[in-house]
Amino acid sequence: MNTRWIKVGAATVATYALLAQSAIPLAPLKVVEIVEAASITSQSVKLNASSTISVRDGQFLMQDQGKVFAYTITIKNSGNTTINLQDYYIRLLTKSGSRYISKVAEADKSKVTVAPNTTVNITYYAVVNTNTKLSDLSFNIIKWDFSSQYAASNYEKVLGKLSFPEGSTDKVTAFQAKSMLYNGGTVRGALKQYMVTSDKNNVYVTMSFLLENSGLQSVNVASLKLFAQSEGLATYNVDTSALANLTIQPKERKIVTLSSTMPLAMKGKKFALIVAAPNDGGSSSSIPLGVFDMPKVTPAAAVEVGKIKTVYLNGVTVNSGVGFVTTTENDDDATLNIEMDYDLENIGTTYTNVPNLNFSLVTSSGVVYPLAYTNEGTSLSLLPKITKTITMNGDIPASVNLNTSQLVVRSNVTETNSGYVVASYKVKKDGGVATGGSTYSYDNGYVVKLNTVHRLPTSEKDTLMAEITITNTSKAAKITPNLSGYFLLNGVQISEAHQVSTLDSELYIQPNATVTKYVHVKIPYTTAINDVSFVLTELPATTTDKAKKLYQFGSQAVSTVPTQLKEQSYLINNAGRKADIKLLTTRFYDNATNTYFYSEFAVTNKEQRYAAIADISGYLQDVTGFTIPVEFVDFTERVTPDGTVLVSAWAKVSKNFNRLGSSLIIGKTADTSVGETKSSVILNPVAYKLTDESGSAVKTDLLGITFGGYSLSLKNLSTQLSYSGEGDTDGVQFDLDYDLAIGDDYDFVAGEHKVIIEINGGSANTTYSKSFALKKSEDNALTVLEEGTGTALSVVFNDANILNKLNNLDTYTVNVYDVFEGAKMLIATKKVKWFTTT
Repeated sequence: MNTRWIKVGAATVATYALLAQSAIPLAPLKVVEIVEAASITSQSVKLNASSTISVRDGQFLMQDQGKVFAYTITIKNSGNTTINLQDYYIRLLTKSGSRYISKVAEADKSKVTVAPNTTVNITYYAVVNTNTKLSDLSFNIIKWDFSSQYAASNYEKVLGKLSFPEGSTDKVTAFQAKSMLYNGGTVRGALKQYMVTSDKNNVYVTMSFLLENSGLQSVNVASLKLFAQSEGLATYNVDTSALANLTIQPKERKIVTLSSTMPLAMKGKKFALIVAAPNDGGSSSSIPLGVFDMPKVTPAAAVEVGKIKTVYLNGVTVNSGVGFVTTTENDDDATLNIEMDYDLENIGTTYTNVPNLNFSLVTSSGVVYPLAYTNEGTSLSLLPKITKTITMNGDIPASVNLNTSQLVVRSNVTETNSGYVVASYKVKKDGGVATGGSTYSYDNGYVVKLNTVHRLPTSEKDTLMAEITITNTSKAAKITPNLSGYFLLNGVQISEAHQVSTLDSELYIQPNATVTKYVHVKIPYTTAINDVSFVLTELPATTTDKAKKLYQFGSQAVSTVPTQLKEQSYLINNAGRKADIKLLTTRFYDNATNTYFYSEFAVTNKEQRYAAIADISGYLQDVTGFTIPVEFVDFTERVTPDGTVLVSAWAKVSKNFNRLGSSLIIGKTADTSVGETKSSVILNPVAYKLTDESGSAVKTDLLGITFGGYSLSLKNLSTQLSYSGEGDTDGVQFDLDYDLAIGDDYDFVAGEHKVIIEINGGSANTTYSKSFALKKSEDNALTVLEEGTGTALSVVFNDANILNKLNNLDTYTVNVYDVFEGAKMLIATKKVKWFTTT
């Protein structure tokens, strides 16, 4: 009875000891096992044959009550029975024998057992001597044993000892990661970017810090506390507004921006960023979770002129840089108005809002001049891969030396918060360019003119295209300059890759001669354009350098495609592909189920030698903007000088297309393929109005049917029943005479046309047809229609049940189809009486 009573009473004491870890006067301990290892995390003590205890980590934080040491123990139960933690006790000691009172963190007070085959982490904290280091500390792992042999040691059986080795530190090397236990999960932290600036009073530290949820449940980090602690244990506040309402999902990474203001005395010294958790339950202490060593507090050098700096804004990687700087004199002659571009390109994969940005010009003597910009005070949205340019301006004394001044950019600035420094940049006087009209004088001998800005539809996107001409105004031939540019759309630079195409391949421009270039970029077809500007650039010699901005042309209206009369030739004058192109015909063929558009062009080679004809492409567009691409037949053979090729084009027309007032737009094709991605654009487009040809071109007789350079007439049509050898009806015989003429106006007819002749007895099951070729070919088994007049043709359509199928024996319909490049177009139709000759 006495033994059982003692066990119960001792258990009560043990619970108090393990959870509260307060001091209990004890006799000297009997040590059973002492464990030594290279690091404390590799050490462990056995609680029993299948369970161990180890120290996960430990870190310090100076607080109001003194230097707080927090440590986490890990208890691994590999056995099949529950471990009652009330049977064990941990004593925090110094190597000199001093003991510290440890308390369990409020969040872990409910952890009193360890279930079989599970692991439990419990965090404790204690106030230690200011000079205490990790290597001064060790832990005795004690089990309450109420057998008589441990009576002299207050029933304490020491299972082992865990010690921090010499040289141990609680600091994580700068830019290295540490996993922290917080709020029931595991959060991995690491410094990603570090920026220091200073003024005459303070240093300002901005840190981009990674928080990654390594666990399997979401973690709300809004209540985390952060401190900046110097090597002398001075502790400074860290702005944690970036953590407000922040929840991190499993496996999600967030980069938050933290900032701290420190006295100027910290310049050149080091500090640590300490991540801590609140110790709820009425305690004013915080539990340090991780101590991250920071680089020295050394103000960063300003970004060099023309260079790009990658920064984190609201957790997203952004390329930043000063664009171009211009100054103009104010009326008072004592001040200048400075205008400066600041470029931000979101190189991440997600959209982000950047809190209010603040810009100021800081002179070498520390004088600050604020710079304002449109929509200042609002958050800035940054879409992936789209560069946003902020143009700011302000007044400065004319005596300010811009070449020794810096642009300082701050973010998250409010009336009560100075925010944090994003970066500082060197600026250069007259580093910018002018903005103005439609012409620009370039490099002492060229004049560049912006002629038009077109928006042309393509298969999936629209093409925004600027046409510029470069004129050599000197008296000697000059090399064609390597010019390009980009668009500002509604005030935002289009960051998609711009391409340059040209109709002129000459390396040199002769005196007073002109070359034309087209700068184009793909944009979503849904993009609304309120304002568009084109910025001329000079391409760099290497791909690693940035293009030089030369001139921003004044705002442009998107030009309409110029109208071309059908009687006018469309001329292509670029060397190697000179051509005269005449539109011959445009037709809409209304078939029973589909409508086709068909057109023909005479393309004449205007080179003085054999050459391939110029490639052309185009599309149909109605008055509402509805667009249908037009297919042009490929023709790759070389043609004699002044040789002409008949080129056909066609399109299947949607029922939603409004023919009235529609246009056919064509132009020179430029290949813009990149790698295996095929694409092209239309250069120098013109529009042919189709208003007067909105009706159907299907002929209602069978004479003079013209298509693809041919003229076909069907005459003397007759039908009669055909019979088998046994005298039974087995079909219908269709006889006719035809005239086929092949035009001699062309050296070549591009593509291959075929003809289908069809008779229709009035229902789907009484439709009979036969296909014919117009050219002989080894690969073609079709009957060939021969050139000539009055050629007899007889076709038997086999159908033993034809008499039962015919609704009447009055009339049937003869249809003629032009089959071209997969398109079957009804081009002529006529009703004919059965069993008569027409």
